[in-house]
Amino acid sequence: MDLTGPSQVVLQPAMGAASLLLCVSVALPLLLGADECQDIRVLTEASSAKQPFAFNCTSPLLTSGKARVTWYGHPSKVPVSTDSQARIHQEQSWLVFLPVAWGDSGTYRCVINDTDGCRQVHVNLTVFEKYGCGMSRNSQMNFPDGHEQILHVGKDDSLTCHLNFPKSCVLDSVKWYKDCKEIKGERFTYWKLKLSVNNVSEEDRGSYACKASLTHAGRQFTVSRRIAVNVTENVGHEGRIPKITYPTNNTIEAQLGSTLTVNCNITDSRDNTNLRIWRVGNTWVDVYYQESKRVQEGNE
Repeated sequence: MDLTGPSQVVLQPAMGAASLLLCVSVALPLLLGADECQDIRVLTEASSAKQPFAFNCTSPLLTSGKARVTWYGHPSKVPVSTDSQARIHQEQSWLVFLPVAWGDSGTYRCVINDTDGCRQVHVNLTVFEKYGCGMSRNSQMNFPDGHEQILHVGKDDSLTCHLNFPKSCVLDSVKWYKDCKEIKGERFTYWKLKLSVNNVSEEDRGSYACKASLTHAGRQFTVSRRIAVNVTENVGHEGRIPKITYPTNNTIEAQLGSTLTVNCNITDSRDNTNLRIWRVGNTWVDVYYQESKRVQEGNE
């Protein structure tokens, strides 16, 4: 299966540069009732109780231009609250749980109104008990929200901590664990939501978890994800190099003093977890601009 994984780099105006603010009005079609909306997706999500959780309804493939998104809890016809202090609330196109409770299992409906009409996405959420370190390795791997990643023997590879939240949720203090023990050593490097593993060996197979601190509107939470890691020999690995579809050695024009966001679009297989980053020469963007932070890399 091929997937497209975007990564962003954002350039902020330098000090003293003039900024131009435009107020743009976009006409949207009249909002339609749910009965008139086209069902386009039914998705299944899972989260352990007492964990922060968020789901983004839209993507460039689902919307064209300006879209209005409204979340509902099925079968309610009352929209989910937009109060950021509410435990369950909507932020732009995100449905946010801070945190998930036992009674949150059920179906949620996202209604998208844009220039293409009205469409809706159904999300079936399952809430389960948070795992503990006393559980067996197999039981940890079989949890509903767990997923598998692959490391390649003899190569430098990486794992990704899939924590997807709106920008209002600040993630930091990310730590990685293997079989409930914090990962340390020269072969391992933390970088944002990535764990780089040098010279992968058979011993790197196992049950992993990433844990981070999440801050939202002054409140702090702890969020974690489990990853079942397998290792494989590198037969034909050269053919697994991700294909960068944009940008491809082209020049991008930008107005001096403006804010510019450049997306890096990558087509890759689901289990290829090679590190994807922006660089200035041979230096990572966030390191090169670590003092001014005028240029920053966004989330994958």
